[in-house]
Amino acid sequence: MNMPQPIIHTRLMQSDIEEVLRTAGYDQKDYPWAVRFVGRFPVPKWQRDLCWSREQKIKLIESIWLGFDIGSYIVNEWDMEGNVLVENSDIVIDGQQRIEAICAYALNDEFSVFGKRYSELNKREQARFKKTSFPKRITHTFNEDALKETYNRLNFGGTQHKPEQRA
Repeated sequence: MNMPQPIIHTRLMQSDIEEVLRTAGYDQKDYPWAVRFVGRFPVPKWQRDLCWSREQKIKLIESIWLGFDIGSYIVNEWDMEGNVLVENSDIVIDGQQRIEAICAYALNDEFSVFGKRYSELNKREQARFKKTSFPKRITHTFNEDALKETYNRLNFGGTQHKPEQRA
């Protein structure tokens, strides 16, 4: 038996947090099928709701400031039929909670990290934050079953650590 072909292909783009924060040129009305958004990205109806606590969001932002790798996020490419974006265009497949935490901090100024809200940072600190690496993986499929399989494999395969397993 031959090994199976990939369900989904992705290409990696070196990107930074500024890419996630960029909203110019994106309008939610261009996605009439979208139920909700995280930042500028539509979230598919089959994906879980936002669930991170304020503490989890703060931990992520602290990790960014401390230089830890926060992984990559996955979005689907876009396509159009006439003047309408096809369903599942630009959707976030993986990274919804992280993107929301970043937007809550840098766009909405919802909480402080290390004693400062984003709006209280000087321009140099804001630029450092925005230039932090946050690679983007892009898929190009409108096969919803393949998108769901990707989401499920990325989000339901691990085993949660127990407190006594901390380093």
